Amino acid sequence: RLGTKVLENHYEKCQIRLEQAAWTQARCPSCMELLTGMKYAEWIQSDLPTRPAPSRFVSFEEGEPPTLYVDESSGVGKPKWTLAQGIGPRSLETDSSRSNRLYKPTLRAILGSRAEIWEGLKGGDRVADLEHVLSMALAAFARGGAGDGGSAFVSSLFNLAPLFQPDRWEAALQVVQAREIEVQAMEMECLRIDEEQRQEESAQMLRDEDVWMLG
Repeated sequence: RLGTKVLENHYEKCQIRLEQAAWTQARCPSCMELLTGMKYAEWIQSDLPTRPAPSRFVSFEEGEPPTLYVDESSGVGKPKWTLAQGIGPRSLETDSSRSNRLYKPTLRAILGSRAEIWEGLKGGDRVADLEHVLSMALAAFARGGAGDGGSAFVSSLFNLAPLFQPDRWEAALQVVQAREIEVQAMEMECLRIDEEQRQEESAQMLRDEDVWMLG
């Protein structure tokens, strides 16, 4: 009983921490496949670096904290994700790619008709457009995502998710381009401040030399 209560308290603290964090940077197998043109199993064995993508913690019920799952497998074969805390399916089945992505029938059971949007990942033009949006988003995030305005930038992208819906591509591009301009402006401001400080330090050195010579 005591052990169960301690574990429940631990899970609740985890939920609170994830809810407050709102988002993180994580390896997205689907994003990496789109960006590299390789299957996940091929990419994970390659020398190509990971390009972390902004990711949200999932809640299956609006207003509820993120749902927690634990892997109850023996460590051999696919993970066995079982509900530990929160509201959601009792278990999640992953596909055979060993990338921790959900098996499509499981995804459809959870999302219903909304699962159809994931089928948009098929087709050359749509994938090319999504790859372009993701590339720009990842570049902007890497350059300034954690700095001033970074959280607002990521939130704006999440508000447009899923980005590969046709009516959201242009809006996502505009958000990413605006962030690029914002980051460039911040970089220019930092350069200006650094130059002013350098000039002030040089002027102070000259003043110190004058005082020394007069003394």
